[in-house]
Amino acid sequence: MENLLQKLARKARLETMPDVDVVDSVMRIISQQQTAAVESIDKPFVWMASLSTAAAIAIGSFAIYAYYAWSNPLTEMSETIAWVL
Repeated sequence: MENLLQKLARKARLETMPDVDVVDSVMRIISQQQTAAVESIDKPFVWMASLSTAAAIAIGSFAIYAYYAWSNPLTEMSETIAWVL
């Protein structure tokens, strides 16, 4: 396998460069294919991240409310008195 690669490398060095510069068009095609591939791969992860964020916000807001409610025992009494008045 290594011999084959070395032979191909020697042959490639002997070849002359083409007259037409294809670097720009090839790089444009490659970059378009890469962005299309990245967008198609990322879609499920974006959905998963958005759902995880929504769940984290809901759980976090409940946790903050629960912390404030449970950390001050007089809160429940004051709320009860406020309802009575």
